[in-house]
Amino acid sequence: MKKVVSELVVKTGKAIILMITTQIVNYLSSEEFSNRVKKFIQEMVNKIVKLVMSEKISDTPK
Repeated sequence: MKKVVSELVVKTGKAIILMITTQIVNYLSSEEFSNRVKKFIQEMVNKIVKLVMSEKISDTPK
């Protein structure tokens, strides 16, 4: 009986891991994820440019 329960638990665990992995792969392959990454990169680049420009302006001798 213990062996049957153990096998069932292992099979259930494998099935759950497979389902979760499939969902993660599908999301990482999706257009939504791609768009979010693009937007994030664009926001970071904009912040870096603003920071560099503000530093450049503050370093300019008057």
